[in-house]
Amino acid sequence: MKHRRLRPLAGLLLCAIAAAACRRETVAPATPPAPPPGPKPNVVVVLIDALRADRLSAHGYAHPTSPAIDALAAAGVDFRAAFSPATWTKPSIASLFTGLHPTEHGLMHLGEAGEEGVTTDALPRSLPTLAQAFRQGGWATVGVVNQVHLQPTLGFARGFEEYLWRRGKRAPELNALFADWLAKADERPFFAYIHYLDAHWPYDEKPGDLPADRFGSITYQNPPPRGLARVAEWAAKEMTPHDLAVLSTRYDNEIAWVDRAVGQLVALLEAAGRFEETIFVITSDHGEGFFEHGMLKHGYAPYEEIARVPLILRLPARWGVPAGPRATVASVVDLAPTLLDLIGLPPLAGATGRSLAPVVRGAEDAARQVLIQSEEGWALRAADAKLIARPDRIEFYDLVADPGERRNLAADGCRGRCAELRADLRRIRTALRPPPSDGGEKGELTGEDVEELKSLGYL
Repeated sequence: MKHRRLRPLAGLLLCAIAAAACRRETVAPATPPAPPPGPKPNVVVVLIDALRADRLSAHGYAHPTSPAIDALAAAGVDFRAAFSPATWTKPSIASLFTGLHPTEHGLMHLGEAGEEGVTTDALPRSLPTLAQAFRQGGWATVGVVNQVHLQPTLGFARGFEEYLWRRGKRAPELNALFADWLAKADERPFFAYIHYLDAHWPYDEKPGDLPADRFGSITYQNPPPRGLARVAEWAAKEMTPHDLAVLSTRYDNEIAWVDRAVGQLVALLEAAGRFEETIFVITSDHGEGFFEHGMLKHGYAPYEEIARVPLILRLPARWGVPAGPRATVASVVDLAPTLLDLIGLPPLAGATGRSLAPVVRGAEDAARQVLIQSEEGWALRAADAKLIARPDRIEFYDLVADPGERRNLAADGCRGRCAELRADLRRIRTALRPPPSDGGEKGELTGEDVEELKSLGYL
């Protein structure tokens, strides 16, 4: 069988994988505070695929895309500088589930394309997962997922008592599946992972029954074709400024649609009497580009539009955690350590992500940094700056003066703050653990899977 190596989405043409890490020299408290007395909380993690943070109205976006998420942000802890551990789905979710960075868990690539389909990486069996930790701690566990990369055959169902993977289901339909599960659930606290795909490419003309044109025109001059290579050619030769604006508007519509589903999910938990004692999390696996750096979609270099994602934790009111924004640089790779720390469960063995629980409780940490791993190069994101180390050049951006990453201050040499981050990057890179010895497990994507990969822009 002939094979060709695939690169995920590649921002239409390129490939990047992002991951995150804290500065190693910052030491967590030896004995973290115990969780408040009382019932064990439920934990619901809602992952909105391809949601960039700056498209939330809570984060200053001009259009009212996210009233339900905004309400959770106002009542909870809102990390304003949070980043995905990868710029496409599978490595990012593997990092969320394991607390490891992409080079550590090894799920870096889309796979090899052969005559019968795509051979792709599976999650190594030796790696403990967040769902396993909750199940071992006495929680019921359920996953409700629409994402071709997260199929049970690829290892992502491990630790879930029920893993409801459903191709093609939109957010309200996933909510209905969860509602059915909840109606039959026993009195144990539960951990639920819910993965909405609605904001992912291709963006629908009119999501559901929401007004289609309230954020702008949704009619193309030259509609985009299907397939990665053809969309790349369309973007380079046929896409007009109007078409780019239409893409952006349709994306906003999708966010508004999935935001309403978030509100429905909260209402469902409230009606069941299960919301008040729930840690409710909103996050994403990556953002989305609209030609800020000459590319559409995601999977390319870890610029802000791709790497920055929401990270919102709404905790039970009786815990007394101060609500509001947090400035500390954070990552989704730290989410599993954070949740287990907050609840008082043992940490995942070997995890290199670090708990954000002290920051959740109000202690900001200005020294935290985010590591971004990419086939194009590795990057380090600090509170005020970003360094991207490519094989042929260094990029350094002052994010206070240049939040859009337009001026590469390392073009004439890497000195001062740039040199500091470069040294930090070398230290962090050296400290990363190798992938497990049982890595290299594979799964096969064929038939409907391949067709879905094409529709989502991966092939």
